[in-house]
Parts: sequence; C-alpha cells; structure tokens
Amino acid sequence: MAGALGLALGGPRVYAAGPVDEPFLNAPGRHDAGPDDIGRALRVMIAAAVLHGCLYLVLTLAIFA
Repeated sequence: MAGALGLALGGPRVYAAGPVDEPFLNAPGRHDAGPDDIGRALRVMIAAAVLHGCLYLVLTLAIFA
C-alpha cells in the first residue's frame, strides 16, 4: 500500500514501552500522509478486491465449466 500511495510508512516511532527504530516502508515516498490518502487507500483496496473476485470467478468457471 505504501508504494501504491507513494507514501513512506512505518519508520522510527515512540510507543509507551519506548522508542522503536525500524526502517520505513517505501522510504523514498512522501513522509506527510494526509486525509486525502485515506480515500486513495480505499480506492486501491476496493480495486484489489474487485480484481481478486474476478480472478476467483474466472478460476471457478474454468474448473466447473
């Protein structure tokens, strides 16, 4: 998802138990996610679900037809 949206996700952060120093996913991406990215992420997720459903349909027709 990070690559599809052009965002850098994860990276160093602080939790109640202490700091975590992990690498970013898609490090060259934007580091400033905003509200518009939520809608973009939903569209990517819906498109992936539709493609997944189409794949299952094609496989079902190929097996049982």
